[in-house]
Amino acid sequence: FLGLVFKVSPTFNLYANAGQGFETPTFVEQSYNDDTTPTGNNSTLQPSTSENFEIGAKAFLTDSTLVNLAVFNVKTKNEIVVDSSAAVTVYKNAGDTERSGLELSIDSNLGNNIKAYMSYSYLNAEFKDSFSTGTSNTFIPAGNKIPGTYKDRLYTELSWKHPVSGFNTAVEGIYSSKTYANDTNLNSLGNYGMFNWRGGFTQNLNNWKINEYVRVENITNKSYVSNARVNDSASRFYEPGLPRNWAVGVNASYSFK
Repeated sequence: FLGLVFKVSPTFNLYANAGQGFETPTFVEQSYNDDTTPTGNNSTLQPSTSENFEIGAKAFLTDSTLVNLAVFNVKTKNEIVVDSSAAVTVYKNAGDTERSGLELSIDSNLGNNIKAYMSYSYLNAEFKDSFSTGTSNTFIPAGNKIPGTYKDRLYTELSWKHPVSGFNTAVEGIYSSKTYANDTNLNSLGNYGMFNWRGGFTQNLNNWKINEYVRVENITNKSYVSNARVNDSASRFYEPGLPRNWAVGVNASYSFK
């Protein structure tokens, strides 16, 4: 692993990272070699290795606005993927894959105890080798997108706090582009956007910090996919997200000084 940082100025840094990764199959991934009968052992599953590269920049555009931009590339050999899924999920090695993209975040203090935050990620994830998958040995050509990966994801937040009372509140916005549900890229799960709200009070009592909070998720009661079921043999390609839901709670922490 190698990392470098170059300080262009006190408010502007450039950096670069390079490294290698090694992922061994988990016990779950090695448990089954048949997706209809939960028996057997997937002894042919091999570890995957990867080469990772990243370059980026961090800069204060103003005294109150920080921007972080990173561009990355990950090349993986013997990628471990879902082969098929019915009663159980079976995994296999799919050859080489590549993921490239960028991540951008902006964190800004707008004054009057108002803060804004935004993060955006772009990802192009595809198979670089052709292979066959599933019980019917379906041919998957090189260039197909890796299912369960999202090309565009966006998170925004606008928050405000009242220091005297300890009150804080925020509105969150989330957007996710579509994703493919199988290696063939014939079935996809649609894009969605949703909003959340949170609010609460915080008290500092000697060494204690106490926080009471309320959180409401999916305010507009949007239908969306919370989890993609990749290569599901029964075409059950997703698990639905929760409708509008809320939570109320209290947490406390003690600092030993």
